[in-house]
Amino acid sequence: MDFISNLGAGAFRSVSSVGSEISRRVKTVSAPPQRPFRICSHDRSVRKGVTAGSLRELIAKAMDALFLTGIVSLVLEEDGTLLDTEEYFDTLEDGSVVMVLEKEQKWNPRKGLVPSGTSQLGILWKSSNHSP
Repeated sequence: MDFISNLGAGAFRSVSSVGSEISRRVKTVSAPPQRPFRICSHDRSVRKGVTAGSLRELIAKAMDALFLTGIVSLVLEEDGTLLDTEEYFDTLEDGSVVMVLEKEQKWNPRKGLVPSGTSQLGILWKSSNHSP
């Protein structure tokens, strides 16, 4: 019994030190830097500022800020481009405006904008208040 007790104490010590080493390594992994975004509701009636370091974090903070539950989609407010990958999230400029859409909601251009023509990328929009 004494042999097992002595053996067990040494084993626990080494397992414990290995666990401490692993937790030190895990704790040193830094979170992605926080970046500023503006979010808006589907009808643009509510606008808020949030910071996020990942797409998942942006979704969570947008839902909290707009008091939403369930499934949502994020699109760029300016053109309705779906924001659905971390890779695309990483390309967004700080301060980008992101629209939060709930199920069955769709992106629409801002009121006062009318199509001015087309390009290789799609429709170009211009304000109906200005002359060409």
